[in-house]
Amino acid sequence: MDPIRDLAHDEGVAAEAAPRLLHRPGVAFKAMTATGRGSPVNHAQVEQGRHAREEFERTSEFAPVIRHFERTADPA
Repeated sequence: MDPIRDLAHDEGVAAEAAPRLLHRPGVAFKAMTATGRGSPVNHAQVEQGRHAREEFERTSEFAPVIRHFERTADPA
């Protein structure tokens, strides 16, 4: 693992290499099921979803309708 870490020490190189590596099904499976240290891949996926939701809330004309639906559909 150290040779790969050494090659991808630069953030730009690592950011370019990671998606290419994750196209390999075995690599993607292992990354998504990693345990320990809060699973950075899973954390990044959750953060990406949060950012997408915030962008939708800021820019979509449908956001108020969705918020209303969510409030009325929630039994609590």
